[in-house]
Amino acid sequence: MPKEDKTSEDTLSKDAKPRTHVREQEHEPARTSRKKPAIIAAIAAVVVCIACVVAVGMPSSLDLPAQESLSVSDISQAPSTDQELEKNPINFQELQERNSDIYAWLYVPGTEVNLPILQSGVADNYYLYHNIDGEGDPVGATYTQSQNNLTFTDPVTVVYGHTFQPDDERADLAFGTLHNYEDKAFFDEHPYFYIYTPTKMFTYRVVSAYEYDNSHILNTHDFSDSAVLQRYLDLVVNPEDADANKSEIEKLTAGQAYVVQLSTCTRPSVSENRYIVSGVMVGEHNYKMVDSLTAG
Repeated sequence: MPKEDKTSEDTLSKDAKPRTHVREQEHEPARTSRKKPAIIAAIAAVVVCIACVVAVGMPSSLDLPAQESLSVSDISQAPSTDQELEKNPINFQELQERNSDIYAWLYVPGTEVNLPILQSGVADNYYLYHNIDGEGDPVGATYTQSQNNLTFTDPVTVVYGHTFQPDDERADLAFGTLHNYEDKAFFDEHPYFYIYTPTKMFTYRVVSAYEYDNSHILNTHDFSDSAVLQRYLDLVVNPEDADANKSEIEKLTAGQAYVVQLSTCTRPSVSENRYIVSGVMVGEHNYKMVDSLTAG
């Protein structure tokens, strides 16, 4: 059993150095002073930067991919490759020329989560406080750590992003709007999220949304042990959080399920807890047309 990582990326640290492992502590609203014009201007610049980041990866004719164009018919709980899709809506060639750490794109309908996913070869927590251009930025970027591969074939993949509190101007940036899943009606009405890679689109059925402790999921569970993995999948289906929202999925089977967990801070901020939206892969579809850079 791996040793618990006390420098978990599940947290945000005010004093974090960019190239060290740190615990992720919740952004406190006090860090943003609305009385200082310079800081307000800086925040506005961050908002513009994030908006530009989203626009770069999408076709010029789309602000957001339309949900009906992304949904997969005849969803089952087993990944399938029986349907090829047309050209990838994400321009990975342009994105990877900008930063080669970008390897996927995450889209969660009904939220502002329409963002690239990165993984650093420098340090697991590099994008905690760096944007997709590698510039220092308190909003950071959406990313995974080196414990996960880049193909979404691990039994559990954890994707990290910041949450800011509701009275912060940055509240809707990064993973802030994942908290929409705290509302049962929203949870029921938005059952899927999507991950793009240069050659594939994966569809995930949202299984649950709940608060969990701040332990490092990938370091504190040996998912190579099928019994350990099964216990964890049982928890994903039936979280211990009394306020959790859950789907009708009753069982995820170790060795058959591929789970992605979107991990962020809680609202209100509780440093010992994380908010997690979990999805299981229900569709895997290849693209007929890919950029020459990624067809390689």
